[in-house]
Parts: sequence; C-alpha cells; structure tokens
Amino acid sequence: VGLLPLPLVILYISRDAVLLLFGAYLRYISLPSPVTLYQYFNLKLKTVQATPSYISKVNTVLQAFLITSSMLGPVFHFSDSLMFPCLWYLTATTTLWSSVDYLWFKSGYKMIRQKS
Repeated sequence: VGLLPLPLVILYISRDAVLLLFGAYLRYISLPSPVTLYQYFNLKLKTVQATPSYISKVNTVLQAFLITSSMLGPVFHFSDSLMFPCLWYLTATTTLWSSVDYLWFKSGYKMIRQKS
C-alpha cells in the first residue's frame, strides 16, 4: 500500500530468486553424471555447503527492520520520516552487495564433492 517503493520490493524478491536458481545450478553441476531426480533431491547426498556471508546477515537485519518500521510507521505516525529513504538506499545497497558477494566473489558456499 505504498509503504515500500516497488523497485525495492522487486530487488528483494529478484535477489532471492536469483540466489535460489544459482543454488539449484550449483547442486546440478556438483552431482556425478548421470544426474537423476532422485540424486538431485536426495538430501543425504551433500555436494555443496552454503553459509551466509556477513554482509548477507547485515542485509537481513536491515530488511527486517525496514519492513517492521514501515508497517509500524502509519500506526505511530512516523511514515514521513527521513529515516525511510535512508533505509531504502541502505538496504538496496546491502542487497546488491550481498548478491555480488555470493555470485561473483563466490562467498558463502563451497563444493564438498566435485562432479566425476
């Protein structure tokens, strides 16, 4: 209802979607050939270890704070605060930084077992 800018919401959702697809891709390339659906969805077959990066944790905290304060803003009459645009830019920056950290710097995951 206009509490958050639509481009920011799209950024949040698209980042998570891209990371989900990237994780699915890592799972696929880490499995031995031929890859079967049973192998792919077998949770006992560990091939990739994922750990959240520091910037990703900071991003999660900022997003949670922004969403919570955006919902409480109308109730406590601080929706017009300068805090919101600052938080929008800050969370957008950490969201992009976190995405780059995972996708280009390959932070947060390691292959446990290579494809053979």
